Amino acid sequence: MTRIWSLPANLKIECELNVCGQPIGESGQTFIRWLGTFCLNHALCPLVPVAWTRVPKKNKLDCWIEIEAKESGQAVERATLFAKVYSTKDGTPVSTAVKEKIDKMTEILTNGCTLHGEPRDGIRWAKDDSFAQVIGAEHSGRVRGVGFGPTPSGRSGSNLPCYTSTPLSSTETAHRMTSLENSHQSMRDALTQSEQRHKEEVAEIHAKHKEQIAVALAEAKRQLDA
Repeated sequence: MTRIWSLPANLKIECELNVCGQPIGESGQTFIRWLGTFCLNHALCPLVPVAWTRVPKKNKLDCWIEIEAKESGQAVERATLFAKVYSTKDGTPVSTAVKEKIDKMTEILTNGCTLHGEPRDGIRWAKDDSFAQVIGAEHSGRVRGVGFGPTPSGRSGSNLPCYTSTPLSSTETAHRMTSLENSHQSMRDALTQSEQRHKEEVAEIHAKHKEQIAVALAEAKRQLDA
């Protein structure tokens, strides 16, 4: 690869192509190996953004949403899972029939009761939850939307109590807000540190690349003068 990088500007290596325009033969293998050096050197072909500030805002928001979801670790109902699975990335239901079902489940959750349980419960379900009221009763031997294990006649998750959400006390709300703000600040600090490390790594890669080019050019000049 050093020989290729040090080639004079007016000298080119002919690459053999097949009828589909794909590189073949020994020259094709050399070309492919040469392209591989771009991926190994982030200064030539960066596979990651040079700086966090250059990452699109939408991508940042998606990352933040995923981080918050992992931090909260909240269990969800089958209705919530159904809406997530049968919607596109922008939240649009995949069909009119699915939209009608999601709207009915949302209305039941809003006006009726939701399931109460611990985060470790995973997917919450009950025989009369919003999912069952819209989709229908469970068949014998399995429970839809919760994976293997639970059965309609079993006790695993089938007897979770229902409750109607009530406003939190001002003290509890303030405590949760403070905890959330602290968590967000920690995330921001971690992102800032990560961005700084990334800048330093990119600068180091640039320096190494310049050094490699200088060595290759010096070697090429030495061979030409010899």
